[in-house]
Amino acid sequence: GYGGRGAEPRPGEVTKIFIGGLDPSMTAETLRHHFGSFGRIVDSVVMTDRATGHSRGFGFVTYDSPACAEQAMAAGPKQYLASPAGGKMVDLRRASPQGSAPPPSPGVLQAQGRPRPVDPFKCFVGGLGNTRNAR
Repeated sequence: GYGGRGAEPRPGEVTKIFIGGLDPSMTAETLRHHFGSFGRIVDSVVMTDRATGHSRGFGFVTYDSPACAEQAMAAGPKQYLASPAGGKMVDLRRASPQGSAPPPSPGVLQAQGRPRPVDPFKCFVGGLGNTRNAR
Protein backbone atom coordinates (compact mmCIF):
# COMPACT_ATOMS: atom_id res chain seq x y z
CA GLY A 1 0.00 0.00 0.00
CA TYR A 2 0.89 3.63 0.23
CA GLY A 3 3.60 4.55 2.69
CA GLY A 4 1.77 7.44 4.34
CA ARG A 5 1.47 11.19 3.97
CA GLY A 6 4.47 12.97 2.52
CA ALA A 7 6.09 9.83 1.07
CA GLU A 8 6.63 9.46 -2.66
CA PRO A 9 3.82 7.59 -4.42
CA ARG A 10 4.76 4.39 -6.20
CA PRO A 11 4.66 4.22 -10.00
CA GLY A 12 1.06 3.93 -11.14
CA GLU A 13 -0.30 5.66 -8.02
CA VAL A 14 -1.97 8.90 -9.04
CA THR A 15 -1.90 11.99 -6.83
CA LYS A 16 -2.87 14.49 -9.54
CA ILE A 17 -6.35 14.94 -11.01
CA PHE A 18 -7.46 16.75 -14.16
CA ILE A 19 -10.49 19.04 -13.91
CA GLY A 20 -11.95 19.99 -17.30
CA GLY A 21 -14.84 22.23 -18.27
CA LEU A 22 -14.08 24.93 -15.70
CA ASP A 23 -15.91 28.23 -15.67
CA PRO A 24 -13.60 31.01 -16.94
CA SER A 25 -13.75 32.76 -13.55
CA MET A 26 -12.21 29.81 -11.66
CA THR A 27 -8.75 30.28 -10.13
CA ALA A 28 -6.18 27.96 -8.57
CA GLU A 29 -7.34 29.23 -5.17
CA THR A 30 -10.95 28.32 -6.00
CA LEU A 31 -9.84 24.79 -6.92
CA ARG A 32 -7.90 24.56 -3.66
CA HIS A 33 -10.99 25.65 -1.72
CA HIS A 34 -13.36 23.16 -3.38
CA PHE A 35 -11.02 20.15 -3.48
CA GLY A 36 -9.24 20.74 -0.16
CA SER A 37 -11.87 18.80 1.76
CA PHE A 38 -10.48 15.54 0.32
CA GLY A 39 -6.96 15.98 1.69
CA ARG A 40 -3.82 18.09 1.69
CA ILE A 41 -3.26 19.77 -1.68
CA VAL A 42 0.38 20.34 -2.66
CA ASP A 43 -0.39 22.14 -5.95
CA SER A 44 -3.34 23.56 -7.85
CA VAL A 45 -3.31 25.30 -11.21
CA VAL A 46 -5.78 26.62 -13.78
CA MET A 47 -4.21 26.55 -17.24
CA THR A 48 -4.22 29.87 -19.09
CA ASP A 49 -3.60 30.97 -22.66
CA ARG A 50 -0.08 32.42 -22.89
CA ALA A 51 -1.11 35.20 -25.28
CA THR A 52 -4.29 36.40 -23.55
CA GLY A 53 -3.91 35.20 -19.96
CA HIS A 54 -7.51 33.88 -20.06
CA SER A 55 -8.43 30.50 -18.63
CA ARG A 56 -8.27 27.56 -21.04
CA GLY A 57 -11.12 25.89 -19.10
CA PHE A 58 -9.14 23.18 -17.32
CA GLY A 59 -6.77 22.74 -14.42
CA PHE A 60 -5.08 20.27 -12.11
CA VAL A 61 -5.03 19.54 -8.39
CA THR A 62 -2.19 17.51 -6.86
CA TYR A 63 -2.65 15.86 -3.47
CA ASP A 64 0.01 14.60 -1.08
CA SER A 65 -1.31 11.04 -1.33
CA PRO A 66 -3.06 8.78 -3.85
CA ALA A 67 -5.83 8.10 -1.29
CA CYS A 68 -6.84 11.78 -1.32
CA ALA A 69 -6.92 11.85 -5.13
CA GLU A 70 -9.09 8.72 -5.13
CA GLN A 71 -11.52 10.30 -2.63
CA ALA A 72 -11.85 13.38 -4.84
CA MET A 73 -12.48 11.20 -7.91
CA ALA A 74 -15.03 9.08 -6.03
CA ALA A 75 -16.96 12.22 -5.00
CA GLY A 76 -17.69 12.87 -8.67
CA PRO A 77 -17.91 16.03 -10.74
CA LYS A 78 -18.76 19.37 -9.25
CA GLN A 79 -21.52 21.22 -11.07
CA TYR A 80 -20.81 24.62 -9.49
CA LEU A 81 -17.19 24.69 -10.72
CA ALA A 82 -18.25 24.51 -14.36
CA SER A 83 -20.85 27.24 -14.46
CA PRO A 84 -22.73 28.64 -11.49
CA ALA A 85 -25.86 29.20 -13.60
CA GLY A 86 -25.41 26.84 -16.56
CA GLY A 87 -25.89 23.46 -14.93
CA LYS A 88 -22.79 22.09 -16.68
CA MET A 89 -20.64 19.50 -14.90
CA VAL A 90 -16.86 19.50 -14.82
CA ASP A 91 -14.90 16.47 -16.03
CA LEU A 92 -12.72 14.77 -13.38
CA ARG A 93 -10.02 12.32 -14.46
CA ARG A 94 -6.73 10.95 -13.24
CA ALA A 95 -4.00 13.13 -14.72
CA SER A 96 -1.54 11.44 -17.07
CA PRO A 97 2.11 12.44 -17.04
CA GLN A 98 2.89 14.96 -19.77
CA GLY A 99 3.68 13.17 -23.02
CA SER A 100 2.12 9.87 -21.95
CA ALA A 101 -1.19 10.38 -23.75
CA PRO A 102 -1.77 7.94 -26.59
CA PRO A 103 -0.95 9.29 -30.05
CA PRO A 104 -3.86 10.49 -32.20
CA SER A 105 -5.40 8.02 -34.59
CA PRO A 106 -3.79 7.96 -38.06
CA GLY A 107 -5.54 10.36 -40.40
CA VAL A 108 -7.06 12.46 -37.61
CA LEU A 109 -5.95 15.87 -36.31
CA GLN A 110 -7.09 17.54 -33.12
CA ALA A 111 -8.54 20.95 -33.97
CA GLN A 112 -9.55 22.87 -30.85
CA GLY A 113 -10.24 19.58 -29.05
CA ARG A 114 -12.38 18.10 -31.85
CA PRO A 115 -11.00 15.37 -34.13
CA ARG A 116 -11.17 16.13 -37.83
CA PRO A 117 -10.13 14.01 -40.82
CA VAL A 118 -6.83 14.73 -42.52
CA ASP A 119 -6.61 14.97 -46.32
CA PRO A 120 -3.56 12.79 -47.12
CA PHE A 121 -3.03 14.67 -50.42
CA LYS A 122 -2.69 18.19 -48.99
CA CYS A 123 0.49 19.59 -47.48
CA PHE A 124 1.09 23.14 -46.30
CA VAL A 125 4.48 24.59 -47.21
CA GLY A 126 5.26 28.02 -45.83
CA GLY A 127 8.11 30.48 -45.67
CA LEU A 128 9.14 30.23 -49.32
CA GLY A 129 9.32 33.97 -49.99
CA ASN A 130 8.39 35.43 -53.37
CA THR A 131 9.46 32.47 -55.50
CA ARG A 132 7.39 31.80 -58.64
CA ASN A 133 7.41 28.87 -61.03
CA ALA A 134 9.90 26.91 -58.96
CA ARG A 135 10.29 23.40 -60.28
